[in-house]
Amino acid sequence: MKNVFIETKKLDENVRDIYGLTEDIMMENAVYMLETECNKILEKASNINFYRKAVLILCGKGNNGGDGYALSRRLISENLSVTVCVLEEPKTEIAKVQENRAKKSGVNFISPYELDDFIAEKSLDLKLVVDCIYGTGFHGELSETVKAVLNAVNSLSDVKRIACDIPTGLDKYGVSGGVHFMADVTVTMGALKLGLFSDEAKDACGKVVLANLGVSQKNFEAEVKFSSDAKLLEESDLHLPLRKKQNVNKGSFGTAAIVCGEKPGAAVIAASACLKFGAGKVFIKTDAENKNLQIPYELMEAKEIPLETKAVALGMGLGRNNKNAGDLLNYILENKNVSAVLDADIFYYKEIFSFLKNIACEKTERIVLTPHPKEFCELLKICEITTATVSEVCNNRYNLMKEFCQKFPNVVLLVKGANTFIVHKASGNDFELFINAFGSSSLAKAGSGDVLTGLISALLAQNYPPVEAAISSSLSHSLASNAVENNYSLTPLTLIEKISSLRVPASVAG
Repeated sequence: MKNVFIETKKLDENVRDIYGLTEDIMMENAVYMLETECNKILEKASNINFYRKAVLILCGKGNNGGDGYALSRRLISENLSVTVCVLEEPKTEIAKVQENRAKKSGVNFISPYELDDFIAEKSLDLKLVVDCIYGTGFHGELSETVKAVLNAVNSLSDVKRIACDIPTGLDKYGVSGGVHFMADVTVTMGALKLGLFSDEAKDACGKVVLANLGVSQKNFEAEVKFSSDAKLLEESDLHLPLRKKQNVNKGSFGTAAIVCGEKPGAAVIAASACLKFGAGKVFIKTDAENKNLQIPYELMEAKEIPLETKAVALGMGLGRNNKNAGDLLNYILENKNVSAVLDADIFYYKEIFSFLKNIACEKTERIVLTPHPKEFCELLKICEITTATVSEVCNNRYNLMKEFCQKFPNVVLLVKGANTFIVHKASGNDFELFINAFGSSSLAKAGSGDVLTGLISALLAQNYPPVEAAISSSLSHSLASNAVENNYSLTPLTLIEKISSLRVPASVAG
């Protein structure tokens, strides 16, 4: 796992104090990494041009602009034309120093009003645009001039784009006012920022590269006096349910019960994923409405939840008017040795509010909630936290998830999205938030969420702690989705098969 922070200003100050690094030295180290990524792109760029390959750097008034001026000085050469578009005159002392150095190096300067003519003149030469307008300190509304510049460079074809620290237009939570820089690569300085991992940031940031500021990342993290705001999950955080003992039987790996509702296909998908991910026995709990259900041979049917059940999955395809929903929630409350995954339609039932209040009084975690944004929005309304719209909930997901877990401890909350967020309240008043950024657009298909529910159920049945079940299932789900060759073709059953081919990362296997 990697540390992720909302703000990094204090971290930068901490490094300067400990290692005696000046702001100038730290900026030059950061710009070296920015220059390295620029050169990688320029080396691969087409050699079809009138004169020299050209780079356009967009500079703002602060230290992000200072990075841009320093970059222009380092890039300019006989083989490369470098132009700075000055969006606002530099205001910080270091930015002024870097601007002066760039001018003395022969860098070309233009205003935003000259940008259209520049683009027309350099139509074949221009290979790279670098965004150094605003960093993570940006908030509020972009000026019309900045919006026009961003729209102009975003529309360029056959031109690569790099963002410095974070794409301009995204705030510290990764929320955009509508217009933002669209980067192929984002070089972020010092530490990973939360704003790089919002749903909007998934497309805006491209590949994220972490640049150190003059000390190794290990030393930087070792000297951090401030706890991180989140953890970015890595492949090494995946713990597959591999069977290490031979003298076992199906009862050794737990029993899961998947509740079937008015759309039985959802339960069949979840149950199939559950069995594939290691649960010893998987039942589909049916009722009179499911009398014609065709169940795959490897799954079992039950009219009541079996006594040996260790994990229940409830909500997928349940329907909004299931008369048994309240009884099923009560079953989970009364059977405290049973863990549960709640998903989909169950979040539309008012009984979920009293259920969660009762769960909050327990001493240990045993519940995982897996809503998508619209379902999370409904859950927040029923639980009297906010009446915000889906869009507003997505923009404030980080804080709303923490608020939810503050009100309802003893649950692990997994909210789906372009990047998946997992939150639970750890010991004391501390929260742990994990970000899974491995997901792909191939998962945007009916049934994908049912697979995830089945995976979590399987791990709960195998005695994984709920937060670990959510993390490893989410990682398995995402990594398997990337194994399909064409991202439009993934189906839930294919996804389940891909999960069987996952491998323990080499760093974990040793």
